[in-house]
Amino acid sequence: MHPYCITNFFFLITTLITLILSASLPLDATHSAVAFEKYQMQAATFKGVIGNHSYELNGTAEAVWAQLKEIYPEIELKEYDSLDIETRAMEKRNKVLPPLCIPVRGWPWIGAIPSVIWDGITYLNNLNTRVDIGAHACARISCSYSSAIFLCNDDDVTISPASPYLATYAQDLIDLCRSGKRAGGQLFDSDRYNIIMRQDDC
Repeated sequence: MHPYCITNFFFLITTLITLILSASLPLDATHSAVAFEKYQMQAATFKGVIGNHSYELNGTAEAVWAQLKEIYPEIELKEYDSLDIETRAMEKRNKVLPPLCIPVRGWPWIGAIPSVIWDGITYLNNLNTRVDIGAHACARISCSYSSAIFLCNDDDVTISPASPYLATYAQDLIDLCRSGKRAGGQLFDSDRYNIIMRQDDC
């Protein structure tokens, strides 16, 4: 075979492989590193009702709960049973699976500590509220002991997903992206937002 033909053949094969790999990634996943770098960080706004008290507070779930506890000392954290992956999948079909597990291309992320993330999940479930975040921005919705959950909005408008539903994303990442004593990664939603779970300074 002529050398020119061989070169073209390998070029076509390489291009085909690249297209296949790109198509296998979730929506916006191929641009996740660039998007996260360009998005502004902002405080999440938690809007809801607890103990018949309406509230609107900014910060992480832990910080919001601490503020509410100071104002309303009678409120108590409740334990929530975890749901299996199949049950969570039936709750809403907008999750783009599988997630991107750490190591994520383009980012030197380190996994979070699952037991600490579970505490964050508990706070998100207890708040049982809506979390507001502006267009093309990221917010840290939970963080303690250097283990964080981020909500990133890929849309052109403000979004307000439910905190218990966001908690299921963290549980998915624990179940699907665990490596040794740590777990972490990025999970997308077809409603144009994503959850990142990783180590971070709180």
